[in-house]
Amino acid sequence: MSFPIKGYTVAIDFPNHKNISSLLNCLDKMIVNSGGRIYLAKDRHMSSETFERTYNNAVEFKKSISKLNNGKIRFSSLLSARLKIT
Repeated sequence: MSFPIKGYTVAIDFPNHKNISSLLNCLDKMIVNSGGRIYLAKDRHMSSETFERTYNNAVEFKKSISKLNNGKIRFSSLLSARLKIT
């Protein structure tokens, strides 16, 4: 899994408030539609669908982790659970 692609990187911090999810969903759609990516190590919102649409090898990566885990969860994190990697 590699984040860098040709283009610009922008980092934005927002305060956590009750309506932040709708803003982040809107930004995620803009990123998907522009062919961009969200940096996995800095994110705590992205959906599994956005992950698969922005990382070309996401499906293959999920299959590889599944084979490594061999039916047992050995490699796991909150991020991997949210993105349905494990």
